Amino acid sequence: MRILLTGGSGFVGKHLLELLSNTKNKVIVLNKSNYKNNYKNIKLVKVSLSKPNTYKKILIEFSPEIVVHLAWEKIPFFDHKTCKINLDNSILFFENIFSLGSCKKIIIAGTCLEYNIMKGVCKTKINGEPYNYFTWAKHSLKSWLEIEAKKNKINMIWLRIFYAYGPFQRSGSLLPTIFNSLQKGKLPNIKNIRNKNDFVFVHDVATIFYNSIFNKIKSGVYNCSSGKSISVIKLISIVEKIVNKNNKYTDELKKINKNKGLVNFWGCNYLTNKYFQPLRMHSLEEGIKISYKYYIISKNEN
Repeated sequence: MRILLTGGSGFVGKHLLELLSNTKNKVIVLNKSNYKNNYKNIKLVKVSLSKPNTYKKILIEFSPEIVVHLAWEKIPFFDHKTCKINLDNSILFFENIFSLGSCKKIIIAGTCLEYNIMKGVCKTKINGEPYNYFTWAKHSLKSWLEIEAKKNKINMIWLRIFYAYGPFQRSGSLLPTIFNSLQKGKLPNIKNIRNKNDFVFVHDVATIFYNSIFNKIKSGVYNCSSGKSISVIKLISIVEKIVNKNNKYTDELKKINKNKGLVNFWGCNYLTNKYFQPLRMHSLEEGIKISYKYYIISKNEN
């Protein structure tokens, strides 16, 4: 099988590549930057999605059967210019993919933010409404791809990712921020500690993408979620027990931070559990322990 992947150096992409490296499939990764790759079946190519001349020849020669699109530049900057560029680049890229006639399945990274739900369960039958430039761009790409995929008779799987965490996460993200604060003996500087989010381990997200490549799944929207919401203060409590073996800072935060939780939503993962097997979701404690080991290793290397 010939698999083409964009965004292989990203958060989810690195974990997906590791899974794909254990197969005998041919994989080409289109990436905006160079990085080391020791996988025998995976070829990395530096390209710019805004410049088809950097990747068009590769697409023609490789003729991918399956395309996984993870690339989205400059996250977490969601201004109009950045989102418009990402949207235009994605459409331009898929126009070139569809012109080949070889592609049978496309798998795209969506976001839980598309639902625009502050409280309650996010069911995949809910389309959601754009509320900022990022969700506008994602909704626009999804709508366009649904039309084109149907016209070209291509299986399209749109995976909405919830609050992914784990190794290779951006340093400014929630979990690394908590790690850094506790390591320095400081209270984590987080305002909305009672907000509840659906935290999902990045390896589980990558596994869902991996299984979507090889499993027979009908076109549609699916959630990459744990299926439950956990408060930020609960997350901090779990982290502190792992890092400091106590809850000193967690208890202090509860006393001084009286902000009420305004957010409490989670993804319904009934369809994910049904179609994306085999899939064993890590518990929050398991995922945090693995993430902390990676954090310590990477910190020592730097």
